Amino acid sequence: MSNTFIINYSEPVTLGFDPERFMHYLCDSLAITHSFFEFTFVSIPMICEMHQTQLNDPSETDIITFNLTEQHTTTQLIGDIYICPDVAHRHARALNHSLDVEMQTLIAHGILHILGYDDQTTADQAIMFAKQDQLVADYQ
Repeated sequence: MSNTFIINYSEPVTLGFDPERFMHYLCDSLAITHSFFEFTFVSIPMICEMHQTQLNDPSETDIITFNLTEQHTTTQLIGDIYICPDVAHRHARALNHSLDVEMQTLIAHGILHILGYDDQTTADQAIMFAKQDQLVADYQ
């Protein structure tokens, strides 16, 4: 029973919370006992390049998640998650909350994707966003 987190700072970001502690909280809250999550903070050009390569969309995005978990298993979750702090900062200002809240929301969002949550339809978005918002609110 272990959860492992790797955090790469390819793009500098100053956080007012301990991201590893927050990830442990998320795993406890979501009953995740075996996982390996790698988070990488990247620049706008890098996230745009990834977005183009992976999704054929050159636009900016705040997060891209790769679920590397073997099909048909929930015993060992593996995810590679890329977050763009500059886009997150812009979204935080637009939503009138702190960068910490936005980064926590994105971290939760990425982990929920690895668990199988989806945000492609309005109905799925409502479910996923409510769950991530509740997780972040409960952590505060």
